[in-house]
Amino acid sequence: MVKPIEFATHTDLANGLRSLIIELERNVSMNLKHLVE
Repeated sequence: MVKPIEFATHTDLANGLRSLIIELERNVSMNLKHLVE
């Protein structure tokens, strides 16, 4: 069986990765706009 603590850790890691990717996409899109202008 999977321990609740391990499951919670995996969920936190997934959420952290998701937020990191969102921030990266925001930064990239902003940089692209500056390059186009």
